[in-house]
Order: sequence, then structure tokens, then C-alpha cells
Amino acid sequence: MRALFSRPGYAFLALLAFATHLLFSPLCLAASAHLRLTPQEPDTPEKIILSIDKVEKLAGMKITLTYDPGRLRLVTADKAEGLSSFMHVVNDQNPGTIIIVMASATGVSGTDLPLFHLEFSLQDADAAGTTTISVSHVQLMDENLQEILGDQPTYSF
Repeated sequence: MRALFSRPGYAFLALLAFATHLLFSPLCLAASAHLRLTPQEPDTPEKIILSIDKVEKLAGMKITLTYDPGRLRLVTADKAEGLSSFMHVVNDQNPGTIIIVMASATGVSGTDLPLFHLEFSLQDADAAGTTTISVSHVQLMDENLQEILGDQPTYSF
């Protein structure tokens, strides 16, 4: 390695390659956030809050949730109170899939920020076992149209 940098110009080329990588690699510069699906109250596991752990200037999102339509039915899907400036669309036309799209001209920032309140009804309350709701697709964007990387959590009850 030392021999490589001892030649004139090689140190500059290595620095230029590193700077190019930083400038053109969105994964290096993108912010990240963790989504969570949690019950609104411990005794009502079918009422869920979709929240984000920490975010700066979140201005847009598209989140796809999947669930077993034989076990659950979506009753309501409402945006959280702190997001009144956001326009939103909830597509629940395909049983077992919910697509939530939200956008605003100005972003919101926060820690443990609620995004959506979801309520499901159990199709067969006597059925044994657990059922799972999963985030299967996430796109988050800040107000400067930069991607925010998000994870894909699951919630079982």
C-alpha cells in the first residue's frame, strides 16, 4: 500500500476515487429510519400504530402492508395527528394488501413519530395461532427529495 502512494499522482487518484464514490453512491449519503408496528393499547392488539423512530424532514412515503385476509379485515386507516398537512391515499382494494401513500410540501421531523393508526377486525376470533402484519415495501423521502432508507418490520398477535 505504501508503495502505491509513494508514486506521484497515485494518492490524488485514490482520493478522487473515494470522493467520487461518496458523491455518486446514494447508499452512503442516504439517511435511514426504523419503522415500527405496535399496538395502540396492550389489550387491543388489532389496533396498530405505524410509527417511525427518528426522522428529519419526512415529506413523502409509500408503504405497503401485507396480512392474511382470511384472518384479518381492515376496518380503518387514519393518518396520525401530527401529519395534518399531508395528503394521503389508502388503497385497500386488494384484500391482504394495504398501500399507504402520503406527501407534503414541507416535511416533519421527530422521534417516535406516529404516522398511521390502523384498526383490523379478526375474521375468526376462535382460530388458534397468531397472525402477522408485515411491511413489504417502503419508500421514504425528505423535503429535498432525498431518499430515506426504511426497514420492513413485522407485527404478530
